[in-house]
Amino acid sequence: MVCILIFFSTAEIQKCLKDVPTLAKELQEIREESFLHSQLVMATDNMNNIFNINKNLDKAHSLINEGNLLHAHIVSLKKYRWKHKI
Repeated sequence: MVCILIFFSTAEIQKCLKDVPTLAKELQEIREESFLHSQLVMATDNMNNIFNINKNLDKAHSLINEGNLLHAHIVSLKKYRWKHKI
């Protein structure tokens, strides 16, 4: 493949590259949909955390009562990290 590229002249390369701005404009809609999809995935993940917050708090309290402070700390860190992602 590299050998083939060597034989292209700069004029041929410029001809190929002139369509890049048009292609970028055509792909704008796809970029916007991709961004929207990413936001929806994040919202779905956050909904799961919101609905499970009481369960996670109960788990942390239970771990504290059992004397398992390290695991309780890890559970609380996960909640803290989730809260700051929003």
